[in-house]
Amino acid sequence: MVIEIIIPNYNGFNLIKNNLPKVIKAVESYGNVLVTIVDDFSQKKEIEKLEEVLNNFKKNTTKTI
Repeated sequence: MVIEIIIPNYNGFNLIKNNLPKVIKAVESYGNVLVTIVDDFSQKKEIEKLEEVLNNFKKNTTKTI
């Protein structure tokens, strides 16, 4: 079973940066978890900062079995 968490975003870079690690920690024991962030036309600079943080976060948290 896969658990999917969908996070809507509109210029919420700081909220996601601060809270995504907490969300991941809360569900990491469930195994297969997919986190999807859906952006609702944030400013371009917000999207670029978010992409950078997510890429770094992904490198540090992705587990391959």
